[in-house]
Amino acid sequence: EDITTSRPRSRKVGTPGAFGNFYDRIEGYSHEPGIRNVLRVDRYTIKNPPADASKYAYVLDMVVESANEGH
Repeated sequence: EDITTSRPRSRKVGTPGAFGNFYDRIEGYSHEPGIRNVLRVDRYTIKNPPADASKYAYVLDMVVESANEGH
């Protein structure tokens, strides 16, 4: 999956043309304010997750693109 990040806690996930907000943690990734990133992540299903947690774990595979947000 490709994820575009523009600020913490507001990430977009999906295939081209189908994006939505993404709030889960991405293991191996730390957002830097003012930097827009397109990430490729691997998604794993968690067996027996807590009732109030996501059933998926996301792990950074690679940074596809990185750019300063027009300042």
